Parts: sequence; structure tokens; C-alpha cells
Amino acid sequence: MPRVSEKTKESAGEPWVFLGLLPLFDPPRHDSAETIRRALDLGVNVKMITGDQLAIGIENGRRLGMGTNMYPSSSLLGQCKDASIATIPIDELIEKADGFAGVFPEHKYEIVKRLQDRKHICGMTGDGVNDAPALKKADIGIAVADATDAARSASDIVLTEPGLSVIVSAVLTSRAIFQRMKNYTIYAVSITIRIVLGFLLIALIWQFDFSPFMVLIIAILNDGTIMTISKDRVKPSPVPDSWKLIRILKFLIRMGLTGSAWDNMLQNKTAFTTKKDYGKDEREAQWATAQRTMHGLQSHEAPKHGHHHDHSEMAEQAKRRAENARLRELHTLKGHVESVVKLKGLDVETMQQHYTV
Repeated sequence: MPRVSEKTKESAGEPWVFLGLLPLFDPPRHDSAETIRRALDLGVNVKMITGDQLAIGIENGRRLGMGTNMYPSSSLLGQCKDASIATIPIDELIEKADGFAGVFPEHKYEIVKRLQDRKHICGMTGDGVNDAPALKKADIGIAVADATDAARSASDIVLTEPGLSVIVSAVLTSRAIFQRMKNYTIYAVSITIRIVLGFLLIALIWQFDFSPFMVLIIAILNDGTIMTISKDRVKPSPVPDSWKLIRILKFLIRMGLTGSAWDNMLQNKTAFTTKKDYGKDEREAQWATAQRTMHGLQSHEAPKHGHHHDHSEMAEQAKRRAENARLRELHTLKGHVESVVKLKGLDVETMQQHYTV
């Protein structure tokens, strides 16, 4: 500072004298590093655009763990003296940079505009009048706590508490909502395909007459299941998601054409058979064979008989063995005796004189 010996403001004063340095320290918030780390883990690219000097921006980027690949504002105008930077196109430089230092309001606006031209969804945070143009241009403008009125009016979201951690929570909530919307779309279209095709086939093949009450019940039950999707416990996507319509269309068609009803119709040819009662006798024989296999009375490799008489006899034997199993569970002498009598077809009245219970 200079010395003024004459003690008047008109005095020229003496040469400056160095007295010392007054350092200023403006550290980041305690939760900023964790917030940026969570945002990066969710696939959100974070960039620092500051009016401070380049060295200060690089140091803050190092402290916050967001990278130190930062450039001065002159690189945005093609006036950078560094040859390695001057050869990089501005759009590519903005995409790959971790931040820019020494910028003015027009630089912030230009960065947001070029990112949007590269098909990026761009969000912007700010608190001052110089941030208002970029906040207005961004897809999502966020005014932080204690922001000026100009920044608040230009923003889409206004934070009421200090810090940026609430932005990560908003990202997770929005992705959960998107998953529910996708689940609703898949369910609504697939169930529509299933109901329309199912009713069409039933009406054309079986000539079934649907009553209005039946249609009303189906509509109510369908709406009830759709209402539960709003409370569905979905897992937010770990990366930014979008409407992949071709993939969703293939998935919902596959969902609409699958299920036990369609399998029974297409694989077992239930609806397209010319057999009596749509092959009811054959299905009963298959059930009897499955029962014998389950009780170890017939292996899977046993030959299949095509005569209706053999199938009826197999079904009768299966029912007789089931009845014998029930009698054996009585665990009494009378139960054992009756089981043997019924299995061998003996006369109970003739044998009553030979045993006593």
C-alpha cells in the first residue's frame, strides 16, 4: 500500500510498500464430493463452469474427484495458444472437458447450447444473474438456495436447502417413475393383445357368446391390476434410460403371446383338434400315466398304449391304488384287512367269520 505523507486525497503519495498477503479460502461443501461421486456412478457427466482462474478450477476439481481436464474460456473461442487444444473441434472439446475456467455468461450459454446440439440432456445449476441465460437455455435449470430472483425466475427447479445432494435423489425418483411407466406400457399392451386375440379365437372357434356382465368383470379386474403398477417396487436404472420402442415392442408381443393358456392351445392343439370332446379321453389317460409314474408304478420310458380300453383300465387301477393308499393310512388291523380284500376282490361277508376286530 502507498504512504500518503501530506494526508490529503489530492496528494500524489509515495511508492507502494509491500505489507503482506491476505489469503481467501472458499472450500467446497462437505457433501459436494459425495454428491458428485453418486452422480457419476449414475452415469451423469458433471462439468464445472466457473469464473475463477484455471488453477483454482483444477484444484477444486481434484478435491471433488470430478477430474482436472479443464480449459480456459479462450479455448471456446478458438483463441487458445496451446497447439494441442487448438486442433480439437470445439464441440468435442466441450464433451470431453471436465470444466472451464474464467468464463462469462455468454460462454455458459454457448456450452449448454453446443451440448444440446450433440443430443445431450443438459442440466444447469447456478445462483447469480450471470447464470440466468444458461439456466433458461438448459433442459433442466436448477437454482440453488439463496439464488437471486433472476436465477430463480429462469430456472425450472428452485432448491430451498443448501447443497446439491437432493438432485441425486431427484434423478433416482425420476428413473423409478420411468420404470413404472415402461412397466405400465408393457403390461397394458400385452394384456390387450392377449384379451383381444383370446376372445377372438374363442368367439370364432367355439362361438362363445360373451355376456355384458362378463366383459364388465374382466375390465374391472384388468384396471385393478394396472392400478397396482403405481406402487410397484421398481429398481432405478443405474444408467440414463430412454424409450427403446423396438425392443419394448418385441418384448410386449412376446409377453402377450405366452402363458399357460396359449401353450395349451398351440402345443397341445386343444382348440384345433377334431377329436371328440377336444381329446378329453386322451388327456385323462395322460393324467393316469402321470399318476402311475409319480407313485413309481411306471417309468417314463414305458410304452404308451393307444387303445381306449387300456387307458380306461390304467385310470381304474390308479384310482384303486389311491383308495388303497387312503385305507393304509388308517393304521388299524381292520384297515389292512379291508385293503387286501378290496384289492383282491374277495367277499367280505364270507371272511367276517375268520377274523375279529
